Amino acid sequence: MSFEQLSHSLCSLADSYKLLSREEEIKIARMAISGDKNAKETLIYSNIRFVIKIARNYKAKYNIALEDLIQAALLGMTKALEKFNPEKNIRFITFAVFYIKDEILKECNYMARTIKLSEGGINKFRRIKEISKIYSIDINTAEGQKKLAEKMTIPFWQIKNILQANTPVESIDANIENDKNGNLSLKNTLYVESNAENFIFIEDLKNGIKNAIKDKNDRLIVKMKLGLDCNKISEREIAKYLTKINNKKISHTTVNNRYNRCIEILKHSRFMQGYEDFFYAA
Repeated sequence: MSFEQLSHSLCSLADSYKLLSREEEIKIARMAISGDKNAKETLIYSNIRFVIKIARNYKAKYNIALEDLIQAALLGMTKALEKFNPEKNIRFITFAVFYIKDEILKECNYMARTIKLSEGGINKFRRIKEISKIYSIDINTAEGQKKLAEKMTIPFWQIKNILQANTPVESIDANIENDKNGNLSLKNTLYVESNAENFIFIEDLKNGIKNAIKDKNDRLIVKMKLGLDCNKISEREIAKYLTKINNKKISHTTVNNRYNRCIEILKHSRFMQGYEDFFYAA
């Protein structure tokens, strides 16, 4: 669907939802918050023209697909509705603007994110291409990447990271803003371009830990021991820190046991497929 077709389709949808008065908005917002799906839809789509306007501005600036921007904006409106208090003297769209822009910026950062390989990474990438041609290996599949790892005698996760880091770039000068959650912008990737494959590995590792390990103290132990977001910290120092923040005595032996348990979880986690050899080494 083209830019114009999508805009026309959404504007036609908006035509079936009139602009709400302050009194109508309060009434419908109360119903939406209580779980009425029709009221939720009415509140969102009565403001869709404003959403289209914001999305158009970001499309013109960053050349991201309008469909993706509008989907992100609708997600932002849904999040705003969860926090919205209709009893306060503020219109819903005024309150929702922050959430709409926040989600759109996340989408812009995600779509534009790209990092350059280091010199060593470039050499490995060239070698990957050579080996894949010689043995007719498809580098876009997990099976092919495993074969490459065997042929090159390097860990599978290194193959994965090098290929992931070698993302084509349309314009390295694009200045995508940082969102409120600190997601990496295209401009900021320049600061880590000399070690991109390692950076991507760390990001994957942090996401895997977040998804696989439910206890926040366990996540903290693993990240401190592995030196994620900080320098590597000894078990005794970790124990002191956890004792302080939890107001409960925790020994370094307990820290060690919890760390080892978490490593076993990560070895077998579906979120960390391809990184098993890293955790066995850990």
